Amino acid sequence: MMNTGLDRTTIDSLPSGTIRNKVLEENPGPECPICLMEYSIDDVVRHLPCIHAFHVHCIDQWLDSHVECLLCKKNTNHLLLPSQ
Repeated sequence: MMNTGLDRTTIDSLPSGTIRNKVLEENPGPECPICLMEYSIDDVVRHLPCIHAFHVHCIDQWLDSHVECLLCKKNTNHLLLPSQ
C-alpha cells in the first residue's frame, strides 16, 4: 500500500509563523528535526496539530508523501478532523 501525503490545501492550512528574538532567547539552540539546522531569526516554521514545529520547507516536503508527524507518528489527518 502506497503511503500518500496530505493535499496542498490541507498543508497550507496548518499554522506557520516567523521566529523572533524572544523565541530563541527562551529556547536557545532549537533545531529543525528534519534538516537538523538550528532555527534562526526570521525562519518560517509550521506547527502540526500535535504541537511539533519544523521549517516550513522541510515539513511541507515531508507531508507531501506522509500524513503522520515525523516525531510522534500521530496521524495529522485524524488530528485535523472536527470533533464529533
